Amino acid sequence: MGKKYNIRYLQLARSDLLGIAEYVNSQAWERDAANRLVDSLEKAILRLESFPYSGALYGNSFGFKEEHGMLVVGNYLVFYVVYDDFLEIRRIIHGKRRFVDLLQPSS
Repeated sequence: MGKKYNIRYLQLARSDLLGIAEYVNSQAWERDAANRLVDSLEKAILRLESFPYSGALYGNSFGFKEEHGMLVVGNYLVFYVVYDDFLEIRRIIHGKRRFVDLLQPSS
């Protein structure tokens, strides 16, 4: 079996996940959808422990200083960076948002 990477979430990514769940849960017609969506996101992210390069990789093409992986989970994009022994979840963003702007560091 291959190397397993520890997964760490930036606080911003945790906030993204919470905001997504709160928004979906607030929709009267989608009460159980929030739990299903969060479960789907978490299962997909956990697969990165064993397969960190399974997402599309982006480097300088978007002006990132570090190579970012992007995992598509339904309508959401999970952005992460792989280091030597851990994987850092940077953002979880709806695919219709301008994710490049959201991933750039604040000036």
